[in-house]
Amino acid sequence: MGVSLPEPRGERAGWELWLPRITAYGPYATLAAGALFAFLGGDAPARPWWAGLLVVAAASWVYLLYTRPGPPPKGSPRAFVYFFGFVALAALLVLQHPLFFMVPVAAFFHVQVLGRPALVFLGLFVASIVTNSLIVYPQAAPGALWIFGIVVCVQTLGIGLGVLGTEKILALSSERARALEELRRVMRENEGLHAQLLEQAREAGVADERQRLAREIHDTVAQGLIGVITQLEAGRGADEPERLRRIENAMRIARESLVEARRAVQAATPTALEGRKLHHALEEVARSWSSLQRVPASFTVTGEPRDLHPEVEVSVLRVAQEALANVARHARASRVAVTLSYMGDVVTLDVRDDGVGFAPGSEGGGFGLAGMRARAEELGGSVHLESEPGRGTAVCLELPTVAPRYAS
Repeated sequence: MGVSLPEPRGERAGWELWLPRITAYGPYATLAAGALFAFLGGDAPARPWWAGLLVVAAASWVYLLYTRPGPPPKGSPRAFVYFFGFVALAALLVLQHPLFFMVPVAAFFHVQVLGRPALVFLGLFVASIVTNSLIVYPQAAPGALWIFGIVVCVQTLGIGLGVLGTEKILALSSERARALEELRRVMRENEGLHAQLLEQAREAGVADERQRLAREIHDTVAQGLIGVITQLEAGRGADEPERLRRIENAMRIARESLVEARRAVQAATPTALEGRKLHHALEEVARSWSSLQRVPASFTVTGEPRDLHPEVEVSVLRVAQEALANVARHARASRVAVTLSYMGDVVTLDVRDDGVGFAPGSEGGGFGLAGMRARAEELGGSVHLESEPGRGTAVCLELPTVAPRYAS
């Protein structure tokens, strides 16, 4: 199940949405409000006409230096010209009428353009002086000057800390939004990779199952058919008792092969191993093979027998069957020895015959040897073939008792 992250907009606090609007349109709002109170008040006729021009000039100043080109880069010359120029125009308006005191309030929203904290506090101090000049204007009241100083200082400190804190919060919020977006991007990539890995795992599973079925069919159906053909060919020119024996052998091999083929398709345990220990199963395989081929086959166990992983036992059994089948087809041997050895964390199987052998490199590329080696390599083991013309052949299988892919 995938993890769903909320969209960035839905995670933003309300103030993060309306603060940019207040910052953008605040100066126009305070200019409009100041002009409304100053020019529509009871003494409106006393306002000089050029006070209106100052309002238009201040609005134009904001538009030309802030709104139209966008906020100036922090700490840039345009930022200083814009901010202190606007405060100067606001001061001229306050001189025309005290109710224009709200105009410099807009400067508080743009003071962050000054950049460094020290310059931010300086800009707030100047803007606060202009804003609170109503306390001492038009004539200083007793004690008003020190009150004015306290108000200016407290306002500068309070708003300055608020502005710097807001800047820090906005920076963290922006960084968080970027981190979330990066997380979403990584999650989208991971989802794609996960889907790709699932598809690759599915394809690998299909390939492994095909390989398993190919080996099992070779070790059951193919070997059984070869055994049936061998028995029937041997009985074709034989006398009646021998011919009947060969036919019985062929029928038995066919039945056993059919059972094994069905179990292979179902990935079930081979019949020889069902309810038996590995060394007992191998002993029965050697005995049955010897009876069919009329070639003496001895079986020996060295070390202390113990239970192995089912796939390890199946591989040992199948390699023994394949090696004995090869002896029957090619070796013309008079004796075969099968040895199962338990040595620490390794189990080995040796199938040796005294047949005709072959020269190294001439064993061919049949599926049998390749299948034996594939089985061993899948379980972290190996198969070695030793042979010499006229001196027989030995197939040596070595497997870890617990294959790496099953080790915990």
